[in-house]
Amino acid sequence: MDQSKVEEGQTATETKLLNLGREPENIKVTSGIYVDRIFDVSLRSTRWKVDFYIWFVWTGPNVHPGDNFQIVNGEIISKKLLDDTDLGDEHYELYRVSAEITKFFNISRYPRDDHLMTIHIEDTKR
Repeated sequence: MDQSKVEEGQTATETKLLNLGREPENIKVTSGIYVDRIFDVSLRSTRWKVDFYIWFVWTGPNVHPGDNFQIVNGEIISKKLLDDTDLGDEHYELYRVSAEITKFFNISRYPRDDHLMTIHIEDTKR
């Protein structure tokens, strides 16, 4: 190291691997969910199972968010693409999903207890 010289930074290989010097593409994806049914709730094994429909709408490049989503604190049992429509630059996908979600049920207020059962979705790629 020489104090009189400016450090060059990363090598060309590191820059290419990290995509430095390029602005990341931000694509706005609108999504919605419709719960069809909750078909199994087990307080003892701290889980519940749900069938739901989830849709995605976006404009721009084909990012296909339905290929890359996951359930937080859960597992997708089955996922089926029902509709995939492209109208010019606007894209739409509809999936039917069955999932098992882990949740601790606090039953200390039984029989007057209540439980909030949420479905958290996140993209694994972006």
